Amino acid sequence: MTYTLLLIQAHPDDENGIGGTLARYAAAGVRVMLACATRGEVGTIFDPTLATPQTIAGVREQELRCSCAALGIEPPLFLKCADGAVRECGDVALEEVVRLVRQWRPQVLLSFGPDGIYGHPDHVAVSKLATRAWKMAGDPAAYSQQVAAGLAPYAPARLFYFELPASIIAIWSRYADLTVELNGEVLPIRGVPDAEITLKLDVARFADQKATASACHRTQMNPNSPTNAMPAEAMEQWRRWEHFVLAGGRPLPAGADDLFAGLT
Repeated sequence: MTYTLLLIQAHPDDENGIGGTLARYAAAGVRVMLACATRGEVGTIFDPTLATPQTIAGVREQELRCSCAALGIEPPLFLKCADGAVRECGDVALEEVVRLVRQWRPQVLLSFGPDGIYGHPDHVAVSKLATRAWKMAGDPAAYSQQVAAGLAPYAPARLFYFELPASIIAIWSRYADLTVELNGEVLPIRGVPDAEITLKLDVARFADQKATASACHRTQMNPNSPTNAMPAEAMEQWRRWEHFVLAGGRPLPAGADDLFAGLT
């Protein structure tokens, strides 16, 4: 059986946090798909030689394509949401994600948790979008015009949120200020309690691929990023481990170390 994993994210570069997982499953023969809500068109351009406000959407689309190729996953698809206004996409984006789920029939759906890592409104909105789509895609009454057109209802077996455990944030906070300023508001990165983490995946073998994919996002390379202030040992947790919360669907078998464990 060929498994499929579908990631719903908000911006080009959001996949960086779980790049090891995406590469791991692609290498194992899983069809790994990615849908990005925006093209990151209002984000900061850290190197003005690479793009302008007029060209940034196209540049960041290509950067995400580069990242997906480096990870070995399928080329990305893009929703029609505006950067900074994903929550305003409403039913248009929801219908599109439901359609993607019914077309691709992933066993596992991935997205942000409700906290959006640090409360970014687009991340939070994408989490809600993916969660609603996961619940609705299997309902034949939801977007019945899709069903009438031949797209059978389909419910992914599991919905996972990718998260950062509070213990890792505590380590990183010794070396850097873990806050993000967005539209004049300071948003803290707190992580989730370690007890809420369902699955911790070892992706050490894919650390180089993860780094190569991350380097594709050249316009987003912030020279003042908190990670630049951290010693290598503090970043080891990020390089080796990626963390997930099972938000819905079939329970994992005891001791599982696989998003697809127990599925047939």
